[in-house]
Amino acid sequence: MVSWFRHRIVANSLVWCFCLFLPIAQALELGAMSLAYVPAHTMSSVTFSHSPAMFTTFARAVGGVAFTGIATSADGSIIRRLNYDAAASDGKRFSADVQSSSGTIKTVAIEVPDWILIPLARLVDTNETGAVTLFGSLKDSILQAKLQDEKQAMIANYHPALENTLLGLRLLQADMMAFESNATDLFKENGQYILGSGEFAPSDTDLRANLAAFMRVSQWKESQPVSHTSYITGDIGGAITFFVTDGRLILHGDPVWYCWRDDDERIESAIYEVAKTLSPDAFGLLMLSRLDEQKSIALQKLQNKAVLEHGAPKALGQLALIDQAEKESLVAVGKLILKHLSNVRKHSLQGTTTLFDKSKLAKAIAIGTSSSLETAFAEVVERLESNPVLQDQLKSEIEEAGGRLGEVVNAIPVIQMEKYSAEFSRIIARERGINPSVYGVLRRSVQIAAFLRAAQQSDTKAFQSFVQSIQKVQLKVNQPIGYHVITPTVYPRN
Repeated sequence: MVSWFRHRIVANSLVWCFCLFLPIAQALELGAMSLAYVPAHTMSSVTFSHSPAMFTTFARAVGGVAFTGIATSADGSIIRRLNYDAAASDGKRFSADVQSSSGTIKTVAIEVPDWILIPLARLVDTNETGAVTLFGSLKDSILQAKLQDEKQAMIANYHPALENTLLGLRLLQADMMAFESNATDLFKENGQYILGSGEFAPSDTDLRANLAAFMRVSQWKESQPVSHTSYITGDIGGAITFFVTDGRLILHGDPVWYCWRDDDERIESAIYEVAKTLSPDAFGLLMLSRLDEQKSIALQKLQNKAVLEHGAPKALGQLALIDQAEKESLVAVGKLILKHLSNVRKHSLQGTTTLFDKSKLAKAIAIGTSSSLETAFAEVVERLESNPVLQDQLKSEIEEAGGRLGEVVNAIPVIQMEKYSAEFSRIIARERGINPSVYGVLRRSVQIAAFLRAAQQSDTKAFQSFVQSIQKVQLKVNQPIGYHVITPTVYPRN
């Protein structure tokens, strides 16, 4: 019942009033799940910086995949001009005029297929860094609220240069594959793999190996005393270099999963301060709405303790920790509500409660079981449902507080996890990138994007001429023949 309440009351109050059906259009298959296209916004443009405030804005608004770096020369060579030869075979059309440390200028080949090169050149030309994010938004905000409430959906937004491109698909997978087992496969359309130049369909053996790698990376994450909230995939914290040898330009550098975590203690404290200004009933409902967050925090603390004392918990041990975290979060929320109710009456603060029975709540806390508290909170839901007028009043009050809460929470800087990120990235690289096909595309994209930025920095006018030369290049996939990519926007986690 508490779980039902969580979805019913708080995730987005507008869901109370609307019931919509997801228009499944152009759904693509990824492993055992489908990702649908629903009209969405393009990706937000936010400036990247390591400073706490600016990084927090970037991490929460962009997240996902970003290319921020500029490649540096390892041999003193200087990029003079980029070239595109449409008559050459795909993968061999890109070259650069490079001046060596001795002053000699020569043309060197750079191997990269069009479906990677062209979108990246167009992205770099905008001077933006964000490529793909799962922190996006749909054009229909009401439908988005329903999908996030019922399917725990994440919304994919793309930089305009990556929308409806194969590279957009691969980078979306790159963002997902460290936490979504289905991303160990490749996208399909009507059962047929979507493949570009230089790509091959994975075999059953490949898929089993990918899944095993995913499980090992997941086990590593579970064994860490502190976990990340999210990450930015790309080149943050990494270094891309280039040098010339035997008529070719070689790029070195690997992708980085740059992780960050919320400052949970500061966030919970800030939320509590705002909640205290609400009426007793609204305070109680807001606290109940945060049961999932409280459970997550409690579980993380229990896991950290278990890791330090005994190593990573086994499956049965993990279930016991989940049960313990649920009980602790229910008791903690119950105590917060009871304390607030007592303060309201003791100090004659404004407002009275019609939803919460103080004596029953105190008794449930004293018993201290999950079932006793769930029963007490279920009665609150029943009383709320029987009083539509009060329901509307509380809905308005909580909505108004939501704006203030958003401002308060967004002002709290996230914690950047540099050492954790470096180790996490090494673990993924050691596991062949979890999905070698996707990792290879990500790795080449990180390198090419950084090289393109270096060329742009070296000679802006020459770079713009190069972008103009590829303006009319049409991208296509090798398989299915004639297929035009439509990048999905709805990732249903449930």
